[in-house]
Amino acid sequence: MVGCGHEVLVANPRRMDGTKRCKRKNDRLDAHKLARLGRVHPQSLFPIEHRGTEVRQDLVVLRARDALVSVRTELMNTTRKLVKSMGTRLPNCSSPSFPKKVEEALPAEVREALLPLVRLAEELSDRIKVYDERIEKLGREKYEHTELLRQVKGVGPLTSLA
Repeated sequence: MVGCGHEVLVANPRRMDGTKRCKRKNDRLDAHKLARLGRVHPQSLFPIEHRGTEVRQDLVVLRARDALVSVRTELMNTTRKLVKSMGTRLPNCSSPSFPKKVEEALPAEVREALLPLVRLAEELSDRIKVYDERIEKLGREKYEHTELLRQVKGVGPLTSLA
């Protein structure tokens, strides 16, 4: 990798040996050792190649979707726990059907407090669908080789693109 007129090496710490055995270990000594290795024998650092900018940008789509799914799951679980603390239970259902089934089943005494959580989970589901469409499009148009992976049972657009 070249940056600002300098060659940049990114060492793979998992493949390097001898960095953990030293008794006198601190950041300055580590930096000196890495600099010497980089000058004398760069291959001993097992340099890694970073993904291209475009690929990293596409991975951000996957990670952003994952963040939304995590937040939606937390909202749904919180809603269930709070209703359970009132002595009732919400019906079992999938994430997409959660808002419809749960909205009707919310106890009257906590309905006003929990309805915003249910509606927020519904909005997150809508946004997740937008990400799903974008991921499907990326796999179909930009990363055609993902079609080969999707032939395996259980491998969908998310797994094949990741």
